[in-house]
Order: sequence, then structure tokens, then C-alpha cells
Amino acid sequence: MDTAGWFALAGGVGLFLYGLQLMAEGLSAAAAGPLRAVLARLVRSVPRGILAGAVLTGLIQSSAAVTLLTVSLAGAGLLPLAGAAGVVMGANIGTTVTAQLLRFSGAGGAALPALLAQGCCLLGAAITLFCPKGPLHAAGQAVFGFGLLFSGLGGVRSAAAPLGQSPAFLRLLSGLRRPLPGLAAGALSSVLLQSSSAAVGLLQALASTGAVRWGLAVPVVLGQNIGACATPLLAAGAGGSPAGVQCARFHLLFNLLGGGACLGMLAAAGALGFSEPLARPATPGGIANFHTLFNLAATLLLAPFARRLLTLAAPRPRTGRGYSPAKSKRTAS
Repeated sequence: MDTAGWFALAGGVGLFLYGLQLMAEGLSAAAAGPLRAVLARLVRSVPRGILAGAVLTGLIQSSAAVTLLTVSLAGAGLLPLAGAAGVVMGANIGTTVTAQLLRFSGAGGAALPALLAQGCCLLGAAITLFCPKGPLHAAGQAVFGFGLLFSGLGGVRSAAAPLGQSPAFLRLLSGLRRPLPGLAAGALSSVLLQSSSAAVGLLQALASTGAVRWGLAVPVVLGQNIGACATPLLAAGAGGSPAGVQCARFHLLFNLLGGGACLGMLAAAGALGFSEPLARPATPGGIANFHTLFNLAATLLLAPFARRLLTLAAPRPRTGRGYSPAKSKRTAS
């Protein structure tokens, strides 16, 4: 690929990320009040938390926003930890809606996605210009961001097409097909892009070249789920609340266990001689379906153990030399 192709690819990625950010910010602003109210008042158990997390994340298209708000509410004591754990698991399911939407960006040739992107940009710009304030303005921003997202992804697909024939690119991908390098690459992409949805979307765009095999796509998607835990962990650590830290650690533990179980099953399938499907090319729609099914399966498998995982994620109390909680209490009184 020549220099112009690399610039086109970088421009498409930038437009895609900016559109995703605009859409998430607009939807979050339009639903900021209901989002906080639902989390603070209605989430009292793991099942209700899962439902609320999935629905709210699907609506605002930002698992990071839902998870960060959950961590902050749990840290402030406004959300029970069992409910917070449910919201975190539900957010993993809700974030897969983005990948399901992006699978249609390649449907119907180039005309339909381009028409949809242009229509969303035009409608969103009109709403934003004529409604300078309020929820309608935020909704217009979200629609405009959705149009930019589809435009950027279309640019990435077009610019990345020659990569499918590049020997250097194919060698790079073949080196990542082993589980651990693929897992690390997926986690790093989520951390750098600050969004697992964006990372999965870019993987879908690369898969459209035909160069991404399932043996690479599966560990990368699992790693992207794990990388999404970085921002809540940093936010909880900066806040210093034990409950917030516990919630963020639960998020990481949940994704690590789910990803480890899936990799274990893949290793077992390979040992039994069922590795041929992993050598097939992955498709954008197939990646979206795997992303959704994996998060659903992980939630169903681990939800009954949510309270036990919360116990494992609890931070240890800090005790210095010669410190005694009872002695400290007597001194304070």
C-alpha cells in the first residue's frame, strides 16, 4: 500500500473514532438523567443489574460511560455491589450492539452505507444547528456522530482492501494467530482506542479484506474485552473508594475468567482435531455474532457466582506496622 493509502486509512480511523465519540457523548447527554436514576434507584440485585446494564449500554452505545458511572455510584455507596456487578456484566452485552450495527456498513455494496452516512450527517447537522441546547441538540449530535462513524468505517474498508494482498501484513497477522499474542494485541487496541467497541469495529473492517482468520479474530476479541477494563480500573484507583475499586476489579476478573474459559475450549477443540474452522476467514458479521454470543454465554455462566467473584475482588484492608483497628477506634474516642 502506498503513502496515499496509509493516509486514507489513518483518516478513516480518525473519522470513525470521532464519530463513535460524538455518538456516545450525544446519547449519554440525552439520557444522562434517566441513566443515573435507573442505576441509583432500580438496580438492587444481580439480574436487575444485568438487564439495566445491557439496555442502557445498548441505548447510549458506550459501555465505558455506564461502567464508569457504575463504579462511581458504587464507590459513593449509592449502588449495592451486587447490583453494580450485574450492571458491569450487562454492559458487556449491551456494547455488542455497536458491532451488530457496524456489520451492516458493508451490506448492499458501497451505495447503501454511503447513503445512510450522508443522510445521518445531514439530519444530525440540521438538528444540531437549529436546536442549539437541550436533549434534542444532544440527539442531533448523536445522529451526526453515527453518520461520521459509518463514513469513517467505509473509508477504512476501502483503504484497507490492498492490505489483504500485502505479504508483510499477512506475516504480521500470522504471528498474532497464537492465543497469547492475539489476546495482547486485542487488549492493547482497546486501551489505545479507549473503546472496545471501536477496537471491534476496526477488526471488522480488517476482516472485510479476507485476511483475518478466526484463529486470530477470537483471541483478539477476547483481548479487547479485557482491555476495556483499563479505564474503570484507573478511575477507581484515582478515586480511592474501596467499593469502587472492588467493582472495577470485578469487571476485570469477570472478563479474564470468561476469556480464559473460551481460550481453554479452543485449545481443547484444537487438541481433538477440530481446529479447521479457525483457519477460515472471519467476516464482519461473524465477528459481531461471536462478540454477542461470547458475552451472553459468559454472563449466563458467571452470573450465579457474582457474589463470590465480588468477594475475590475486594481490596485488602491497609494495615501498617503496629496498627490495630480496635486500638484506632479507642484512640479516636
